[in-house]
Amino acid sequence: MADVFLSYNREDQAIARRFAEALMAHKFDVWWDTALKPGEAYDDVTENALRTAKAVIVLWSPRSVASRWVRAEATLANRLGTLMPAMIEICERPILFELVQTADLSSWTGDRQDAAWLGFLADLHTQIAQHASQPDDVPVTEPAPIRAIHFGAFSVLPDRHLLMQAGTPVKITPEAFDLLRVLIRERAKPHSRAELSGWISPGERVDETKITAHIAALRKALGPNVIRTIPDRGYQFVAQLREQGPDTEPLADTPAPRLTNVPETQPRLYGRDEDIVELTSLISAHRMITICGPGGMGKSSVAQAVAASQTTMFGDGVWWVELAPLRNDGLILSAVARTLDVSLSSPDDLSELAQNLSDRQMLLVLDNCEHLIEAVADIANTLLREAPNVHLLATSQEVIKLQEERVYRLQPLAVPDEAGLTTDENTGALALFEVRAQAVQPEFTLTPDTRTIVADICMQLDGLPLAIELAAARLPLLGLDGLRQRLSDRFRLLANSSRSAPSRQRTLRAALEWSYSLLTPEEQTIFARLSVFSGGFDLDTAEQVCADDELQSWDVLDHVGALVDKSLLSSDLGEPPRYRLLDTPRSFALEQLKAGDEARNSFLRHADCMYDRLLQAQQSEWERDGSAIIGRLVADLDNFRAALTWAASDTGDADRLIALAGTGSIIWRSAKAEGEGLAWCEKAMDLIGETTDPALEAELLVSFAIMSHQRDADREISSLMRAAELFRELENKQKLYFTLGTLAKKQVWRRDLDAAEAAINEAEALFDPTWPPAVREPILQARTYLLEILDRPEEGEPLMLELVDIMRAVDDPDRIDMALLELAESYVVQGKLEAAVSVHQEVRERTHKRGAPYISANLGNLASALTQLGELDEAVEVARLAVPLLHRQRKLIVFLDHFALLACRLGHAEVGARVCGRADAEMATTGFQREVSETIVRELVQKELDAAFDTATLLKLQAEGVSMTNEQAAKLAIEGDSVS
Repeated sequence: MADVFLSYNREDQAIARRFAEALMAHKFDVWWDTALKPGEAYDDVTENALRTAKAVIVLWSPRSVASRWVRAEATLANRLGTLMPAMIEICERPILFELVQTADLSSWTGDRQDAAWLGFLADLHTQIAQHASQPDDVPVTEPAPIRAIHFGAFSVLPDRHLLMQAGTPVKITPEAFDLLRVLIRERAKPHSRAELSGWISPGERVDETKITAHIAALRKALGPNVIRTIPDRGYQFVAQLREQGPDTEPLADTPAPRLTNVPETQPRLYGRDEDIVELTSLISAHRMITICGPGGMGKSSVAQAVAASQTTMFGDGVWWVELAPLRNDGLILSAVARTLDVSLSSPDDLSELAQNLSDRQMLLVLDNCEHLIEAVADIANTLLREAPNVHLLATSQEVIKLQEERVYRLQPLAVPDEAGLTTDENTGALALFEVRAQAVQPEFTLTPDTRTIVADICMQLDGLPLAIELAAARLPLLGLDGLRQRLSDRFRLLANSSRSAPSRQRTLRAALEWSYSLLTPEEQTIFARLSVFSGGFDLDTAEQVCADDELQSWDVLDHVGALVDKSLLSSDLGEPPRYRLLDTPRSFALEQLKAGDEARNSFLRHADCMYDRLLQAQQSEWERDGSAIIGRLVADLDNFRAALTWAASDTGDADRLIALAGTGSIIWRSAKAEGEGLAWCEKAMDLIGETTDPALEAELLVSFAIMSHQRDADREISSLMRAAELFRELENKQKLYFTLGTLAKKQVWRRDLDAAEAAINEAEALFDPTWPPAVREPILQARTYLLEILDRPEEGEPLMLELVDIMRAVDDPDRIDMALLELAESYVVQGKLEAAVSVHQEVRERTHKRGAPYISANLGNLASALTQLGELDEAVEVARLAVPLLHRQRKLIVFLDHFALLACRLGHAEVGARVCGRADAEMATTGFQREVSETIVRELVQKELDAAFDTATLLKLQAEGVSMTNEQAAKLAIEGDSVS
């Protein structure tokens, strides 16, 4: 009887020898197939050795997993209780062994002092000692069952192939059970249907409909909140999971992803428990709920608490959209799209947003709708009609008036009557006053004597939470009796002068006026100046906007802190901390600013502050920390919009509009709102005149050309040529270098090769080695594109490899991805399709791992390369993911040829001809020509069509395709004649 039987695949013999020699050095008796003697029957001797071994070590690798001999040996050892698996190369183990403890020795190189190896030896000694302690006449028993996995009321018993619910078996098919086990095992991230099919039925053709059917069956059995669909990524097991067994600790669970932007920790609300319970019930029963009430009632706080409680109830999450900073109906869609990480081809394309959300299950919260009520109504109505699994929760001072809307009118906090004052129980109003008062005067507490006074104060304030907070903040200055007296005086005055206003509006305005009157003159000035901010701000920007010759930076810091203490500013203690005027106090502060004589100066300083932030991000764009700086800049997108809006107004400033629009491409690209940025560029370009600063004009022209995205060759190229001329006159070499690179790329695409060569040569002569290496990106790209046109693509490959190395040094994930995509394009042009697919798969996995949305060009080009390689099933799957992304980013035109080739290869030549006709017509409108990779594909398509049709028939089919939209053509190519 040997101590150890070694099971492995023949191709892993070198590694197996390393194991055997190391084990024998530790005095273990090892049997492996080199122990066979001449004349011995392999099957008999091997099975006898395996059955009598004290431990069977199975060396898992992709090769051994695929070997039916190794799997048979592992199965027998598992039944005998002697199995000790060791992973020698990362692979997916067969389902039967997925829960068997496996030693990870994939990085072990033979070092006999390696920690993983020593741990494995210790386990081996234990296994052999346990085996030796059994008397020889005791038969080998079956191993103890693999421990059950539990979640909610369900249990999975892997060894019995059984799913139980509260002790009762649940009927599901064996395939669905296998799928559930895979989803549990791989629960750390979502997986596509192809991945799941590959694990369950390795080597078989992927049938996505079967996976979809199994998922539906599992959801029917388990309920809707166990398996989640992650859009464009696949399915993920998200239930709380634990493993139980004798003498074992519960397994730490892999937490389900928290799909929300609502903070996990919510501040305590006072007197709102019943409201939250009622609203939670309404959300489950109705598609749209509007929380109504006057300003200061606490609608947003209640909505946020409700939203936080719903994060596990919606498969695609709960998302909060703040509308208060927006002053333009047209910005709502962009705000929603940015929150949901959706790219819209046009900032006002509501149908596109609805289409994107049509298969998502989510709760969308629209906060502060009253000033944009009609636009919100249009958006809500469309989403309710076209996105059937999207629920809406809105807060508004005004009812939105939709048929499906259920209105919940939030009432003031309860104030106790005389009977209630004799109890110790605090109502919502008194509890809120007490906690806010203790924040500024820690020794304050409600007593039988003070409760009556506080109740009177809260009653005068109509139970409005914001008004109560403002009053409590003044307690240290006035004392409780003084506070009550001042409130009575203020409200009597207001009642006499504003009887036409609703009671609670008078109350809140009185509270704001009263709080404002108690500020020092310097605090009043800072409060008014802060009203120019939209959405929020940090201390640095507050200093820049609010400080002047009379108020220094330190003064601003002190006064901001005082305004927070007095509940006129809210704070978010992130890193860096950000502050915000709530909408009602901001409107009041803006009135005070405009009533004075310094409104224009405040708006000017705000616009200049935003311009400085853009310049800082622009200057760091090519540096290693550039992505972090740009990412922080996006937090000020609402402020950037506000600065643009003011600059474009009648009281604004044309030069500042040109400056902001010209430097703004960096924030629009990061926020995925280039359509909005392009509109601002075009508006600013109309204001360029003889007195315009040449540097600002040049920046604006370059930004326009970048964000136009090959829509208008003449205008883009002329803008870049004018910008280059200005930068030459200004002797700004680095800006000229970048502009020439951008110009050269567009000239290559227009096939003006001499002009492109001249631009590249001029740029290369300007290059300064002290510049950041990443500055070379546009020239490396332009030179590579030119070499491809000149039929010398192999010379471009080293340039793209260099670009990848440069971007890896910059360590910006997005730029690394884009450089890899350029390299993949070079491989395609050279005919290295397998290499191109490998790079595209790398990019797809990179974006997947960091939770970023898929890159549309990555998926489109991957589908094309797979099509050319004949991997049509996978090409169709990838193309289905790509089309909606490409459509939203208005890039489908570039990929119609690729989809036409896919249609032809799928046997749908007529469809391919129609799609090809659409592609030709679209390309003719832009002024640009196809890139080399697109030309290659177009020629492949033409060969397929020439072989299938005579000239007259082909022309007729192509003409039929011209009338289609790009989206219709792409979907037709993928789905065939099933698409109408």
